[in-house]
Amino acid sequence: MSELQETVVVVGALFITAEYRRGLIRLTLAASPRRLRVSPLPRLIALLSLGAAAALREAAAAIGVVLGLLYLFPIIGAATGGLARHVQQIGPMTAGLAIQATTGLSSMPISPWAGLGVLTAWAAAALLLGGLLLRLREA
Repeated sequence: MSELQETVVVVGALFITAEYRRGLIRLTLAASPRRLRVSPLPRLIALLSLGAAAALREAAAAIGVVLGLLYLFPIIGAATGGLARHVQQIGPMTAGLAIQATTGLSSMPISPWAGLGVLTAWAAAALLLGGLLLRLREA
């Protein structure tokens, strides 16, 4: 994972948890009653972080969960031997790195377009979970 991706994880998680910490979420939600339209649309890793932060409401927890999620699949892949390629194909970090790849595509566990789909699915799942919990809970 590059420092840029790690920075995006931190900023994405800090974005929404700062609103909770300062109590500004009430003002944001009052100004925009359609709660799921409140979030900005930065790149996919930031959206994954944003969804985790909305679900967990704590910056440190969201950062830990997202970074853990990103690093967990390559570690499990390395430990599983024959299943490594399959485990890496569903991991968000491998998918994100595949999107950026321009050479050596045949040696990658997943193609760039499939990687985009996998990372989009992770971000969408996190945003759906975060949005659902945001809608069910009071600010």
